[in-house]
Amino acid sequence: MVRVEELVPPREILPSYAHNSNFRRAGRRFRRAAIRHGLKSDDRVLELGCGAGRFAVGLARYISEQGSYIGVDPAKRSIEICNEWIASKVPGFEFVWADLYNGRYNPTGMIRVVDYRFPCEDHSIDFAFSNSVFTHLLPSDAAHYLMELGRVLKPGGRTLNTIFAEP
Repeated sequence: MVRVEELVPPREILPSYAHNSNFRRAGRRFRRAAIRHGLKSDDRVLELGCGAGRFAVGLARYISEQGSYIGVDPAKRSIEICNEWIASKVPGFEFVWADLYNGRYNPTGMIRVVDYRFPCEDHSIDFAFSNSVFTHLLPSDAAHYLMELGRVLKPGGRTLNTIFAEP
């Protein structure tokens, strides 16, 4: 079994937005919160906005062989990092680049958020997670993502999404 330390990308290759985070600590916090909200080790997990893999690193030793993980992000470099440092070492983990238009992470993206279909079959996901993704979405995009979550979650499936909203 791979050690968690082996999954953490070196700081010098991380995207600038990930420099101020501690991968292992953040991943553990996300994992504990997800477990409190119903995540099980044999779940099929979808993460929206996986970035450079903090939650995935936190899940690497928790998700069993019966479970799986798929991370999605519009930042192509983040997906490349995750595939090299995590998916290549952890069976059942995969990362998918979403060529979504995003002014910060993918300004040449070809797909509008409202047209994006999550890379999962209908009713195939037990647990979905996002960290501050909805914070950055327009209302129509957020509504579309919620509809997509409804499409991919199994009956009884759960989702945990952190959102920063000003009063």
